[in-house]
Amino acid sequence: MLDIILDWLLSLDHSLYLTVVNNCRTKYLNHIMVWSSYAGSFGTIWIILIIVLGLTGRLQGRHSIWRALGIMGATWLLNDLIFKNLVARPRPFTVYPDVDLLINAPSGFSFPSGHAASSCAAWTVIRSLNKDPLIHWGILLLALTISVSRVYVGVHYPLDVVGGAVLGTIASLAFLKWIR
Repeated sequence: MLDIILDWLLSLDHSLYLTVVNNCRTKYLNHIMVWSSYAGSFGTIWIILIIVLGLTGRLQGRHSIWRALGIMGATWLLNDLIFKNLVARPRPFTVYPDVDLLINAPSGFSFPSGHAASSCAAWTVIRSLNKDPLIHWGILLLALTISVSRVYVGVHYPLDVVGGAVLGTIASLAFLKWIR
C-alpha cells in the first residue's frame, strides 16, 4: 500500500514538474523566476535582509543577527550536507535532458531544495524576531517566490521544494527553541 502511494506521489511530482517547465513559462515570469532563483543562491538575499533588519533595530534581542545567521547556517548544514546525501535524488534535468534550464545546472542532489529550506528557515526566524506583520508577509512572499522559482527554472521537482520548506521550517523552529 505504501509503495502504491509513493509511486503515485512520485508520478504526480514528475507530471507537475513537466507541466511547469513545458507549459507555464512566459517571458515576464522567466525574468522574475531567474532573478528569484539567483537571489536565493547561497542564502544571499536572506543574509542581507537579516543584517539590514538587525542593524535597523527591526529584530528583537541583543544578538539577534548572530542568532538568525547561526540558525540559517545550521539549517544549510542539515539540508545540504546531511539530507541531500542521504536521499541522493537525481536532479530532474538529468532525468529529462530535453528540458530547457533557465539557469546554469547546479551540481549535487535534488531533495530537499536548499533554496526552499533556507527561505522557510529565514521566514521562520525573522518572524520570531520581528513583530511587524507587513514584514512577515513580505518575507513570506519572497520565500515562496524563491522556492517556486526552483521548479520553474527546471532544477527541482515540486516535492523537493515541499521537502525543503518543511525541513527549513522545522529545523529553524527547533534551533530557535534550543537557543532560547
